[in-house]
Amino acid sequence: MVCQVPFPVLACIFYMPKLITIPPPLPNATRESQYICLLFSNFICILGIKAIYHSLKNIANHLQSKLSGCYQSIIVRNRMDAKEQSIKVTNDDIISFSGSFSDYFISIVDIVDSTKITSFLSQKQACKYYAIFLNAMAAIVETFGGRIVKNVGDSLLYYFPQKIGFSEKLLAKYSLECGIAMIDARCRINELMKEEHLPSVKYRISVDYGTVMIARETHSTRDDIFGPPVNLCSKINRHAAPNSMVIGGDMHQIARSLEGYVFKQCSDCSTGLKFSYPVYSLERNNPPCNEYL
Repeated sequence: MVCQVPFPVLACIFYMPKLITIPPPLPNATRESQYICLLFSNFICILGIKAIYHSLKNIANHLQSKLSGCYQSIIVRNRMDAKEQSIKVTNDDIISFSGSFSDYFISIVDIVDSTKITSFLSQKQACKYYAIFLNAMAAIVETFGGRIVKNVGDSLLYYFPQKIGFSEKLLAKYSLECGIAMIDARCRINELMKEEHLPSVKYRISVDYGTVMIARETHSTRDDIFGPPVNLCSKINRHAAPNSMVIGGDMHQIARSLEGYVFKQCSDCSTGLKFSYPVYSLERNNPPCNEYL
């Protein structure tokens, strides 16, 4: 740090030698005595300048120490303010849980080997690839009255909420029919991919049932869902063969009495608990002829 010396002090230092080294003439002094007086006055001047220099240096060091302390205090204060602001933002609940719980039919549709496929595409092509698939799936979900939660990478999370006048079995049937319609739409989706010179797509669908927690992000208009059924639905998805659908054990308890479907236990899913979770494949007795796209 450079300490700036005030102008009056500099002026005093500059003119002091002239004032001291030019003493007034003495009427009765000899030449030798005048030289001695001149040398003595110069000596006194040098001592005075050194004293002033050391004094100013001490002042500068003192000011530097004070300013350094102030600077450190400002840094510490800014860090504390940033930490308090961060805590305040956290306390504002960016993700707000409503405290309500609901029984939903949860589903996930996920592309098979999307990472490998898109690695050979340009960024523009990859965006188009995902857009065609996710928009097609979202359109089918809305056709059957489902609600889209969000897309996570190449997968889409959606659910069928409870509705007045709809029984659990009817909602279960809607969720299954939605998944079957997605599988039936594969040919049309791949036609759209071909028109855009993109590779064909394969995907898996999983459906489960259970109690979930409802939450919403501050800047979002859609509800988000959390809980074991969502986690299990994600885990069982990988047990489905490409272009097919699986359901979890809780979903099977409701859907097994529905007519027109064939359920077969295909595997078990580890939950980290004592018992594994059964996974069932699904087929339809009479394949539909309807087009959903």
